[in-house]
Amino acid sequence: MERPLTDHEMEVLRRLTAVDKPEAPAVRASLNYLVVDDECDCGCDSFGMRDTRFPQQDHHLQSWVDARSADGVTTLGLLLGSDGRLKYLDIYTPNQGHLPTAEDLEILP
Repeated sequence: MERPLTDHEMEVLRRLTAVDKPEAPAVRASLNYLVVDDECDCGCDSFGMRDTRFPQQDHHLQSWVDARSADGVTTLGLLLGSDGRLKYLDIYTPNQGHLPTAEDLEILP
């Protein structure tokens, strides 16, 4: 079941998409059209998303931006689907848990 993104999720996505990459303008343009369409079964804050302007992408994922919390405890990745649109925000193991605040994120090289 789809749901709107929370304000917190949107703030994190805005922070992660502020990177200087060739795909960034198109990715940022999709932010206002995203809905959450998947949530992780383990209980962490990882979630899937889709741009409502386009058909559903398959689940073939490619890493686009990685970040970690300033304290180094949480690492996450923003993943694109096969069509090059935002698809999943994954909180990586072994520290799966809660989504850090946008201000607490450091973009990794």
